[in-house]
Amino acid sequence: MNALSDIFFYGMILFLLMLILMSRKRSTDEKGLTPLFEEQCGGRFGLMNFTIPFVRHSFYKDFILISYAYKKVKLPYDKIKLIKIKRNLWSLGVTYEYMLNGVTETLIIWTRHPEKVRDILGYRGLKILGKK
Repeated sequence: MNALSDIFFYGMILFLLMLILMSRKRSTDEKGLTPLFEEQCGGRFGLMNFTIPFVRHSFYKDFILISYAYKKVKLPYDKIKLIKIKRNLWSLGVTYEYMLNGVTETLIIWTRHPEKVRDILGYRGLKILGKK
């Protein structure tokens, strides 16, 4: 039984490391670009909730890229319909409501740098609701 629990333990460690590395892997949209700002954070995507360091929140000149597990979400600034910064339970969250392929979706990023996020989004002319 000890060997089985060791295999499970090391398997979970390997799985978690893979999730972190996958979130840090650059997409083809990011190749050759330098982010204006980037952070490892947490986020909520539908029913899935990831904590820090499993989500990457990157700002570029023309878009935001959010990476978690095996998925990359590219948000062009002109596709973002609504941004809210507010406290959700224990963490400060940035809620993005956006439209891609004719479908409105929402995701929440648990940022540790809300002022930096607000500055970048405000500079892009996006209206932000919530905490100053």
